[in-house]
Amino acid sequence: MPGAVRRCLVRLLDMAAPIGVVERALDVGCGAGRSAFTLAERHPRALVLGIDTNLGLLRLAQGAAHGTVSYPRRRIGLVYDRRRFPVSLIGSERVDFWACDALALPFAAASADLVAALNLLDCVAEPRRLLAGLAEVLRRDGRLLLATPYDWSTRATPVETWIGGHSQRAAHRGAAEPFLRSLLTAGEHPQSVPGLRLLEEMHAWPWQTRLHERSTVSYRSHLLALARSEG
Repeated sequence: MPGAVRRCLVRLLDMAAPIGVVERALDVGCGAGRSAFTLAERHPRALVLGIDTNLGLLRLAQGAAHGTVSYPRRRIGLVYDRRRFPVSLIGSERVDFWACDALALPFAAASADLVAALNLLDCVAEPRRLLAGLAEVLRRDGRLLLATPYDWSTRATPVETWIGGHSQRAAHRGAAEPFLRSLLTAGEHPQSVPGLRLLEEMHAWPWQTRLHERSTVSYRSHLLALARSEG
């Protein structure tokens, strides 16, 4: 629903505070850009780069950066209404968007002060590889902001790489949250991602997204604010 992305990111930024001066921020899986613009608004010295593989959403985001939002909104079935309106977004001159694979980030190690990845973890083929890549681009004591509803689908992610949601024989008994925590804690799992420290988490942040005028999907996203603790 309107404002869901912004509300989620603002809550994560509050969880990650104090963060210090942010000069370079990365929004991975930025979609239509709302989260990237929020990062620019909250951090007035930051250059913000949003990346995604959806070219249609990236065009929408670029249009918003230049002052106009224009997109077809689904009414029902195959019926769409064209929406077009002007916007004025604080800090939009410091925001850019690239088409880029989140699993192959073309950035140097320790090159970002802040990285956000909202509802992306369950949309990539290798979630653990995503976490490792996000950790690598963070500078020491930089912040990583994650949100995920663990809405796994084999169309996006092979079952064997899911974080929870399958085997009940493991110690976590199929639950996603303890499995993810073990991946983010050095030494707790054979594939744990080194160098990240959990600052705060929330288990059931409400997130709604509109499908059409008669349908809305409601998620309860797991929010995690992390700090880069080494490197």
